[in-house]
Amino acid sequence: MAFSLALKDLVRLRLEETHAQIADFEQKYGMSFRAFENAWKSGEIPDAHSWTVEQDYLAWEAAITDAAALEEVAAWLV
Repeated sequence: MAFSLALKDLVRLRLEETHAQIADFEQKYGMSFRAFENAWKSGEIPDAHSWTVEQDYLAWEAAITDAAALEEVAAWLV
C-alpha cells in the first residue's frame, strides 16, 4: 500500500514538472507545441536551426510525449 501511494505521488510530481516545462516553452514562444511545430516546419521560426531552438524543439516534444505517458499511468493508478 505504501509503495502504491509513493508511486502515485511520484507520477503526480513528475506530471506537474512536465506541465510546468510545457508552460515555460509556450510562454517563451507564445504558442502551443503544435503551432510551434507547424511554424518551425514552414520556416516561420527565426533561427529555427540554431542549437538553442532545435534543443527547445526536442525538449518540448519530449515533454509533450512524457506528459501523455504520465497521464496514462496516473489514470491507471487511480
